[in-house]
Amino acid sequence: MRNIEVYYKVPATVLSKLSLTAAKVFIQGENLLSFDNIDAMDAEVLSTAYPMFKGVNIGVTLTF
Repeated sequence: MRNIEVYYKVPATVLSKLSLTAAKVFIQGENLLSFDNIDAMDAEVLSTAYPMFKGVNIGVTLTF
């Protein structure tokens, strides 16, 4: 699983109370899952010497 994003858009009824046009809460993940036996690096690019890093981002997007 190379990239994934799950988000929740805040309903308009809540946005009107907060004086916002749009709002989204999200979580993103990179390189979270791999179906191979190579733990040290990216299986798609075996010529690299760098290990494959996993990352998770959590955030909020607000539009005023």
